[in-house]
Formats: sequence, C-alpha cells, structure tokens
Amino acid sequence: MSCGKCVAAVESAVAAVPGVEAVTGALETNTVRVVARLQHADDVIDAITGAGYKARLIGSGDVEAFGEDLARRLGTDLRTLRQSLAAVAEFKGKAYGHGDVTGVVRFVAVNEDTCVVEGALEGLVPGAAYAVTVRQFGDTTHGVATTGGVYTAVDASADADAAADADIDAARAAGDLGEVTADADGRATVPSRVVDSRVKVWDVIGRSLAVVRANGPGEEDGAAAVLARSAGVGENLKRVCHCDGTVIFESTPDDFKPSSA
Repeated sequence: MSCGKCVAAVESAVAAVPGVEAVTGALETNTVRVVARLQHADDVIDAITGAGYKARLIGSGDVEAFGEDLARRLGTDLRTLRQSLAAVAEFKGKAYGHGDVTGVVRFVAVNEDTCVVEGALEGLVPGAAYAVTVRQFGDTTHGVATTGGVYTAVDASADADAAADADIDAARAAGDLGEVTADADGRATVPSRVVDSRVKVWDVIGRSLAVVRANGPGEEDGAAAVLARSAGVGENLKRVCHCDGTVIFESTPDDFKPSSA
C-alpha cells in the first residue's frame, strides 16, 4: 500500500468478507489487522489480492486468550507460552534434503483447544495424493526416516479418553492431518482448517511435519521439515527478509528454493 487510498481500498475489500468484524490498515507498516470469525484465513488474502494488492499472512491468533492459568498448568511462564502459539514448517528443496518439495505449512493456536493449519506446497508429483502428518521427532537428518511415527499427542489410553469426550476418531493418530492432492503443476494447498483438538502448537514445536506420497514406494518418497516457532499477530511486522532481501509481500514458493550462487 502506497497511500491512504490504497489503505481504504484494502479495508473495504476485507470488510466485505463474511465473518470479518473489524479491519484496520496501517500505511506506515504496510499491514492489515483483521478481527474475524472465519473458516478459512485465505478468504482475507483472496480479498486483498482481488483488490489488486499482494498479501502474505505474517501472523494470526490472539495472545490475550492465553493467560497465566494455562501457563501454570503447562509448567511454563506466560512469556514462553505466548511465544509458542504459532509454528511453521518450511520446505526448501533439494539443498535442504526436501527433494523437489518447497513451500510452507503453518500452525496457529486460536485458543487452548483449537489449532488451525494451512499452507501451500510445490514440487509434488502432478495428480498424486500425499499424506501430511506431524511426526514424533524433529530429527530430519535422514528425511522422514528419522522422524519417528505419526505424533500421537499422549499415550493411547489418554487418546481414547479424549476421543470419547470430543467425538474424535481414537483410531487415528492426532498428528494425521489427512491428504492433499497435487494439481497438474505439482502444487497443493493445505486448506485452512481446524485440526484434531489433541494437537497443541506448544507440543508440536520442535517435532517435524512430513509430506509423503500416499500409496508410494515408501517414506523415502517424501520430505520432512522441522516445526519451528513462528510469529503471532503483531510480533513480526518486517517486510524484508534480511538474509536475502526478499520482500515478504512479494514472495512466492519459489523464494524457498535456494540459488546455486
């Protein structure tokens, strides 16, 4: 956004999205803060791009929903808890042991019991289905092979109890996020959605996210990336990545492909 008219145009476009309760654009930081009850955060991104502007999600959630009581129950302090409400797995291609896969998948804690996941991937086999799973470990030394099994949250009996209380399929591991199918260009979207209530962002940070071809030759035909802490709302408003100068709002999945230089 380069002027007040741009801010007004973006605010108007976002305000028209069903579920949006408030929207505030800031020219000085080139950001838009949105208060909404949405099923898909991509609806806001689509509204902004539809108005002719480029946009990227750089934070989401409400840290005020996470207080001292929860921090005490988790055995941590409030500052650490609030730094553990969002996570991201970045796939960066062959140079990082991810094969041809590039892209980002994000996890955001909306409240104590709700986690939302969304993302986009490229470099997949066109038309192929891929299982997306949170893994027990964050050791990606040998790709998916060293990440352990699918994350189960806690022990099996506790999973069964949680499933009974929340109408969750106990036979399915908490870290099983389902499948995505690549389009003709090898791209797939992990749609913005609420995941299993047993998945807590603060518990999966440091583990890994695996993308493995369903019905493929095995887990060697996949990629795994560590789930690292990510920014929440208002925690990181930088526009330029200082490592390579990439303007965040103009980035694409190609920016995660390292150059040979």
